[in-house]
Amino acid sequence: MKEIIGRFEKLLWEESIPYESSAEELYQALEEADASGTWYWKDIDYTNQLKSFWPAAKHYERMHVILNGFGRSRLSEDGEYAKKMIGTLKYWLANDFQNPNWWHNQIGTPQGIGDVAIRMYSVLGIDTLGQVADLVSRGSMLKNKSISEEWTGANFM
Repeated sequence: MKEIIGRFEKLLWEESIPYESSAEELYQALEEADASGTWYWKDIDYTNQLKSFWPAAKHYERMHVILNGFGRSRLSEDGEYAKKMIGTLKYWLANDFQNPNWWHNQIGTPQGIGDVAIRMYSVLGIDTLGQVADLVSRGSMLKNKSISEEWTGANFM
């Protein structure tokens, strides 16, 4: 399992992600939600249920930009940075944001949060990894019984 995670982690860290703001700007804009140590962005409307360009998805997109912009080593070398990034992931997990469009809930979010968690794997606790696994399993035909074989299209051929 560690070998598989290692391969995905390597690919994700090498990925380049174009975004409208730099990693530094996005990191500086993070706000602490409350004393629980969770972090979010004030300019994201997490309540907007737009089905196509869902604003809440910017949360994990920005996490990708920050993680890639600051690089792999900063997570292990800078405790404050790691704490803030873990808190940002926990904010999403605690709120479990959903969208009326099934694609976000069963494909977009599981992929986005899963990619973030793989990058952060070395600093995440077992409870957080369990929460991520639960969220990611929403896109699994094995775990999510609401997904039928009729949904697979070309992916199953």
